[in-house]
Amino acid sequence: MAENFSIEHSRTKITEVKKTIEDKKQKLDELKQQKKSLMDAGLALDSSNLDSAVQATLMESINDSLRDVENKAYDVSKDANQNLQSLEQIRQNVDDEITDSQKAKKKLDQTRKLLDTLGVGKSLEKGVNKLDDHLQEATGLKGEVISAMQDLEKVYRQLDQI
Repeated sequence: MAENFSIEHSRTKITEVKKTIEDKKQKLDELKQQKKSLMDAGLALDSSNLDSAVQATLMESINDSLRDVENKAYDVSKDANQNLQSLEQIRQNVDDEITDSQKAKKKLDQTRKLLDTLGVGKSLEKGVNKLDDHLQEATGLKGEVISAMQDLEKVYRQLDQI
């Protein structure tokens, strides 16, 4: 099985990333609201009867604020991308662990069949069960990481639209 792999350590990392996803969702909502408010202000300013020099100055200020919102969205997006890379690495480690565990189980099953012919195959039953449990946990973990990745990718795509 994969060297230095720990289901608990991976699960902890996934939980940490999930917490940051919620923070990113909140920041996304704030940035969307800020952008909408600024766009509304720009439209209102455009249809106002203000002096053109004053209007131009205010529009420049609104545009500066919009760029600031875009920059903040970029920073959050960059952080989200790093989280995606971390999750992708965890997913790859889990896949490797599942593959290694399946190979080990296959070997163990073959060994048990051989030992069954000698009447001592039952001694490997505990090891087979432990390996089955490990495979089940790793498969569940893979589901968790995929779910977190999908959630984060959704936020990432929305940030790119700001």
